[in-house]
Amino acid sequence: MAKMQAEKPPWKFDVLNITYENHSPDKFDLEVKITHPSRGVTALSGWIDIKEDVTDDSFIEIQLFYSKTGTGNSYSPTPFRMQKMNTSQFINWPYKEYLLDTLKDCAENYIDVDDEPFVAPITKRRVSLNECVFGTEKMPTMMKNGFYKMEIHVSNDLLQAAKPVWKFDILDVRYNIQTPDKIAIEIRITQPARGVYTVNGYFDIKEDVTDETFFEIGILYSKTGTGNSYSPTPFHLRKMNLSEFINWPYKEYLSGTVDQCGENAVEFEGKFVPPLTKRRLILSEYLFILIDDDDDDDDDDDDDDDDEAKNKVL
Repeated sequence: MAKMQAEKPPWKFDVLNITYENHSPDKFDLEVKITHPSRGVTALSGWIDIKEDVTDDSFIEIQLFYSKTGTGNSYSPTPFRMQKMNTSQFINWPYKEYLLDTLKDCAENYIDVDDEPFVAPITKRRVSLNECVFGTEKMPTMMKNGFYKMEIHVSNDLLQAAKPVWKFDILDVRYNIQTPDKIAIEIRITQPARGVYTVNGYFDIKEDVTDETFFEIGILYSKTGTGNSYSPTPFHLRKMNLSEFINWPYKEYLSGTVDQCGENAVEFEGKFVPPLTKRRLILSEYLFILIDDDDDDDDDDDDDDDDEAKNKVL
């Protein structure tokens, strides 16, 4: 649990409490406590004992809750949620992006990751934490004052063969091209079947694209979806060059669908190396599918909920 003090940039937080529940101490154990190495500095010390190799049969899920007061049951979910990821996915993104740099300075036997994608397993080890201070430099620049609670769930889902899918409607597509001599886009929304929204159009890449091109993604949230009611959520993918974008977000979330419904898609084996050669990428009824691993069946009831939220990606 943490209390936020908005300061831009960056905001700061104090860790107030840590609780954990372990159902398999024969495989995984930990002991972590809050320390104060100096005035106004909050750190974590302790150990994490991984007693057997961790494969991609294990999953990590993270949800952030918010409360204005920090009391009792006043916490409610925020839009910040990292979907259930297997071990390799977790290490290659959240761990590498937000934890690794800190652990290098304060931990022993931490999981080191180089430029090549990490491939499970995590070998058994005892990770020692010695006054680890986690900063906010890579976090979103805007956070509401108040109290936040982060829940991290680690599970082994060998017996869960099916994953439900949650859906969203694409209401609008907008773009602003400042270099039409280098790239042109024409995208429109179509509805090939009732309740199904797809994207059609093309991306005309008129010259080879190198790592001097960067991508940045953020999600804004609104309860009503009107006018200027959108505000930033904690979900923000840092600025990535072309190689980083192709090798992670594109490869992980887009390539499978693009390969099925697109022409002149980006094709590569192993690790993508620039440039991205000039081409016209044509999309024909591109259907976004995002996986949500909740085990409940409440999604169908959410359509009538007065608190239905709207998200948009920038």
